[in-house]
Amino acid sequence: MLVALGEQKITTLDDFADLAGDELVELLAGSDKSGVSLELEEANELIMRARAHWFADEATGSAKSD
Repeated sequence: MLVALGEQKITTLDDFADLAGDELVELLAGSDKSGVSLELEEANELIMRARAHWFADEATGSAKSD
């Protein structure tokens, strides 16, 4: 999966988090090397986990500004 992502220039956590679930499924399905079958629900869950730090940063930032 990492090789397939890297070939598409998805190299950082934020790059991954910027994907939509259907994009991730399509990206991995189109890669002969990945050998990974990913359902849309799983893809969405992985992406939301990758976005978690965005929300943590937001919560920390609002607490600091109070």
